[in-house]
Amino acid sequence: MGDYKKILNPLVPSSYVAHRREKRAQKWLRQIAINNPENDHYSLQPFVNTKSIFVHIPKAAGISIAQSLYGCRAGGHSRYVDYKNYFGNEIENYFVFT
Repeated sequence: MGDYKKILNPLVPSSYVAHRREKRAQKWLRQIAINNPENDHYSLQPFVNTKSIFVHIPKAAGISIAQSLYGCRAGGHSRYVDYKNYFGNEIENYFVFT
């Protein structure tokens, strides 16, 4: 199943892969945006309320930490750069931690 990746990876420019990753991250953050009452598991509203952003590192009990701090899964596995793109310069006023 993974053999096609070995063949295609050299053919796909890394800049394209990075671009697609960015687009997926932006779409994800828009889906869990601040005013999204349908999604009770993921929300950015606690970040705004507390002026803090928890960057979840996979396989490091991040869901438990986010759940205990914010009462939800917050932004999931979003990267710092994703939050920076979403919040813009306002992120400089936030306490960011992992």
